[in-house]
Amino acid sequence: MANPLTLADQIIIGDDEYANSLSDDVRVNQGDLNGDFTSQARLMAHWSTLHELALDQETRLKYERDCIYAKVDYNTRQDMKAAGMKATEKMVENTVLTSEIYQEVMDEYHDAKLRTGLLKAARDAMIHRRDMLIQLGATSRAEGNADISIRDREQTVRAIIGNKA
Repeated sequence: MANPLTLADQIIIGDDEYANSLSDDVRVNQGDLNGDFTSQARLMAHWSTLHELALDQETRLKYERDCIYAKVDYNTRQDMKAAGMKATEKMVENTVLTSEIYQEVMDEYHDAKLRTGLLKAARDAMIHRRDMLIQLGATSRAEGNADISIRDREQTVRAIIGNKA
């Protein structure tokens, strides 16, 4: 990942790439709340799905990491035994942790954890967007009702003033 604090232009999960449209997706157009309301479910589903896919990838990499640890651990013990060396737990652990293959899978696993966290934040942003849309809709309805009641009052006042004259 280029910048660990943001999602890249393309979100890569496993072998699949997805466009990153988060900055556009969380934007609210107060002039078109109905359009934003109708797109909210689709956007929420999109970002929730990406989060779940990233979580699945993270889980798979964790399993792969554990398998590689076990294989390198076993091979290290066998090599030490063949060399007539006594294998201590710390020696075996250090060999596993510093092995190139284990470090590679750990890098992938850490990237996957970071991606999962960022996509969780994106999904949470869509939840906040939904809540904001609900509040803006309620405010808009309240303002609309207030305008109608003000107009009704103005008409009533005009009718009363007109009748007295």
